[in-house]
Amino acid sequence: MFHIDRRKIKRETRRTNSKTAPGISNAIIEPQWKQEMWNIMDKAQQLSAHDLGHWIIFHDRWIQNLHGPENRTRYNYGDIVMVDLGATNFKYEPQYEHPCVVLASDYSSILVLPGSTKKYGKGFSDIIDVPAGNGFSYDTGLQMNSIRWIHKNRVTESKGTVTNPHILKEIDEYIIWQFPTYRDRVHAEAILEDKARTLEIQNLDRDHAEAILEDKARTLEIEINRLHEFYYDILSKVHQRDAAEHQTLIEQAQIAGIDTNKMLKSS
Repeated sequence: MFHIDRRKIKRETRRTNSKTAPGISNAIIEPQWKQEMWNIMDKAQQLSAHDLGHWIIFHDRWIQNLHGPENRTRYNYGDIVMVDLGATNFKYEPQYEHPCVVLASDYSSILVLPGSTKKYGKGFSDIIDVPAGNGFSYDTGLQMNSIRWIHKNRVTESKGTVTNPHILKEIDEYIIWQFPTYRDRVHAEAILEDKARTLEIQNLDRDHAEAILEDKARTLEIEINRLHEFYYDILSKVHQRDAAEHQTLIEQAQIAGIDTNKMLKSS
């Protein structure tokens, strides 16, 4: 492996004419380029047929794209497209050709969510599993941590659209949940809802207590009315008894020859 002096090369790229001057005529860059090509050839020989084949396909597309026409197709939210994500990605970044869900589209670029059959059913928190038959030909795991903007020229084929609206909703909810301001708002709304439920319970308890008091008041009012009726009934009977006894005394006095008028005056 040849050593590549990236610092020297970067210094050359910062020169004022670096974007217009041919790189092959630069005394620093040209020999470094040849050595790097040898490094690439050495590493490419160690690749599997799968990786080397996709590496060749990507770079062939890259060469054609340098001077080829631009893709101006209008893609819609939820469309499924095959995308060449590159063949020189770092570590676990998606690479090669994969199905992707279109999330947004502008004049020359689209925001895509890559999918992979190998990610399906693994139980990863950042993967949304989509069974075959929802717009995808195979069981596919949508890689939520790999959403990216790409140029439309990376699209190699249109495959259809996501047919299950619940999947799109799950995608949307995952995306917006990544923003701290949204999480804070959801948390604040949850607190408000909890307070509202507590207040509602308190109001229900108060209404229940007021209903009990009103019921007791009505019961007491009925009892008081019943006592009043009982009192007036007793009082009426007492008056009737006193009147009867008074009349009996007068009659007995008259039989005995007593002047009842004098008795009434003396009494």
